[in-house]
Amino acid sequence: MKKLFVQFYLLLFVCFLVMTLLVGLVYKFTAERAGRQSLDDLMKSSLYLMRSELRENSAA
Repeated sequence: MKKLFVQFYLLLFVCFLVMTLLVGLVYKFTAERAGRQSLDDLMKSSLYLMRSELRENSAA
């Protein structure tokens, strides 16, 4: 009976570790994608503002 409990808790621990690793991987990929997207948006908006300023200055 004791061996059964040990196996059960060992299986539970392994499942917890696997789930933790999977959640960590999903979080990592999601965070990287969100960071990349926000950096891309920041670069696009900065370039747009620079172009707008250059057009205004060259027209004046």
